Amino acid sequence: MNFKIFENISRRDFIKKAAFLGAASTFSLQAGLRVFDNAEAAEDSAKPDLWSLSLCPYCGAGCGLYIGVKDEKVVAVKGAEEHSANKGYLCMKGLLLPQILYFKDRLKTPLIKKNNKFEKASWDEAFDLLVSQFKKLIGDNGPDAVAFYGSAQLLTEEHYVLNKLAKGCIGTNNVDANARLCMASAALGMISSLGKDGPPANYGDIELADCFFIAGSNMAEGHPVVYQRIADYKAKKKSVIVIVVDPRKTITTDIANIHLKIRCGTDIALYNAIAHVLIKEKFVDEAKVASYTNGLQQLKLHLEKYTPEFAASVTGVNKEDIIKAAMMLGSARAALYFCCMGLNHSSVGVWKNNTLINLCLLTGHIGKPGAGYFSLTGQPNAMGLRETGGLCHLLPGHRVIENEGHRNEIAKIWGIDSKKIAPKPGKNALDIFRAIDKGDIKGLWVMGTNPAVSLPDINSTLKILQKTGFLVVQDAYHPTETSNYAHLVLPAAQWGEKLGTFTNSDRTVNLLKASVKPQGEAKPDLDIFLEVARRMGYEKFFQFKNPEEVYNEWKLCTQGTDVDISGITYARLEKEVGIPWPCPAIDHPGTPRRYTHFKFYTPDGKANLLARDHKEPLEVPDAQYPLCLNSGRLVDHWMTLTRTGKIPQLINSSPEAFLEIHPDDAEKLGVKAGEFVKVISRRGEAFVRAKVSDIVRKGEVFMPFHFGYLHKEKQAANLLTNPAYDAGSKEPEYKACAVRVEKA
Repeated sequence: MNFKIFENISRRDFIKKAAFLGAASTFSLQAGLRVFDNAEAAEDSAKPDLWSLSLCPYCGAGCGLYIGVKDEKVVAVKGAEEHSANKGYLCMKGLLLPQILYFKDRLKTPLIKKNNKFEKASWDEAFDLLVSQFKKLIGDNGPDAVAFYGSAQLLTEEHYVLNKLAKGCIGTNNVDANARLCMASAALGMISSLGKDGPPANYGDIELADCFFIAGSNMAEGHPVVYQRIADYKAKKKSVIVIVVDPRKTITTDIANIHLKIRCGTDIALYNAIAHVLIKEKFVDEAKVASYTNGLQQLKLHLEKYTPEFAASVTGVNKEDIIKAAMMLGSARAALYFCCMGLNHSSVGVWKNNTLINLCLLTGHIGKPGAGYFSLTGQPNAMGLRETGGLCHLLPGHRVIENEGHRNEIAKIWGIDSKKIAPKPGKNALDIFRAIDKGDIKGLWVMGTNPAVSLPDINSTLKILQKTGFLVVQDAYHPTETSNYAHLVLPAAQWGEKLGTFTNSDRTVNLLKASVKPQGEAKPDLDIFLEVARRMGYEKFFQFKNPEEVYNEWKLCTQGTDVDISGITYARLEKEVGIPWPCPAIDHPGTPRRYTHFKFYTPDGKANLLARDHKEPLEVPDAQYPLCLNSGRLVDHWMTLTRTGKIPQLINSSPEAFLEIHPDDAEKLGVKAGEFVKVISRRGEAFVRAKVSDIVRKGEVFMPFHFGYLHKEKQAANLLTNPAYDAGSKEPEYKACAVRVEKA
């Protein structure tokens, strides 16, 4: 095998080798960090004796890597050149992964809160407390008195067992996850437009495209390896066109031929106007499009009002650039449409995805090399979570709770009475916490996520956590902002310490091997779920001896479905380093690209062109709160700093939150660069330094969302954000809320 080597290097050498990328405040922002020649080994100068296959546990790019072990300790990683997602690239977060296993706050034993203080406990004590409390709550109040809040960082096998336990045995559909906060709108967008969840395109399409339409994604920071591949490809092939839609000027926009710097929340008006131009300028083969879609004539009528002039008045983008972008798309041989949270984090996130997919369908940029819609997931196993039924309305194999036939199919595989599966969806992420506030849910089990930072309107969330009757937090670290509120804290094994699978953004199933033993008494989440299931009296349904046996039962749920993985085995995954579903037979190569015959997962086999109208965010600026707050990622960090906030190279590069504010707004407020400001919304306030820049539009401000309050007080963007959500997907509107800024 041929590898690009990324040994874990010393802090001094890392910074020295990264210096060519810029000053300390911005180093690494050119993302890929493909090769460190002659990189030093880990700080103890250990050279690995063993390399084992795994996947990066950060973003949904799903970069393949190998973990280097010396003396039963992870000391290095190296990118897997043969992996389809990254081809040997690793970003700096991936490069520094070995550190995450050995932080001082690594949770190594169960903790029980007594007299408002945590005390170490045995696993028997922890299991006895959890099971007795849940049994009592369920016995006194019914199964919906408890809820489970999971994470797209758990392995697919773990999601599967958790859902079988909750939905099939306990009888509650109150199972949701942090994937609700990032991918629910994209999933429902694909379902309503194409018939099923799961993107049509794959990473191999990058080097086959001649046009990239990047919408709502600063991929240079959110998915740096994907960005690096596009940047490298564009540098080699000068004719490649890149169109970026983003209200901010970012590193991603640096490679754009055209940057459509829209006003926050106006994507639908823009995409409708582009569709208007495509039709008007005869780039749409109407007869052909009508052969594989429904709704073309209705869409044409709907688009009549979305002229470039009208869209310019809504979006703030000049009409000439709208027309130019449409002409570029229409002229492209193969266009790849990437999107991310800029679309999803909206009260009309599903509609935004629908209108972007409309562009793919109108131009025929789907089902062929270098073309298609590609939603980048925010977490490494958001796909696996949805596949196994990890949201409150789902069952394994892309089935839905409300479909009686689907319930019967899963009940047969699980060996239970189908009546045990409740026929109505449970509570979604935000509504779980609202139900706790009302007293309807009395017990909550949180695993692998940090809702005290990641949910919108943190102040309300914290009050709810304080009143939760029985709170279990299962994590690799303690304290976290959430675990501080727990009655019981369970130490979980993490990346590098357990065996199982992830499905990355392009439907590729990957095997992650256990390279070392868990720290202390930590257990894999799977083992914890299985033991609880047995102690609750469901042992006969959970006769699994290892993760592979769980995986094999999960495979049965996929037979004959669009997500069929019948042909994907652990042995194949180790040998082939990732296989994209569907893969219905052992001799099937997998399916990198969907809809190649323009047949879709709808009753008549046609995709749906959906007419959607522009709607303003649910909270817009006014006299009291005159600015629109946008939030997003930094390349140095991921999620809520539970890992990256403790890595010196990363936290030194991005040590605190900040507020980007336009020079005109700063001058009006008397704010100077570097000064602390108070950012105030209807829900809370944050204190951060001002970055005065035309990166943002006038009237808009931006904060990174990673920072909680264990790191520095009152720097969390979610102290400010609006808990309103998309009516269909129930995904919150993180990307737009009204604020005012004052000098601190």
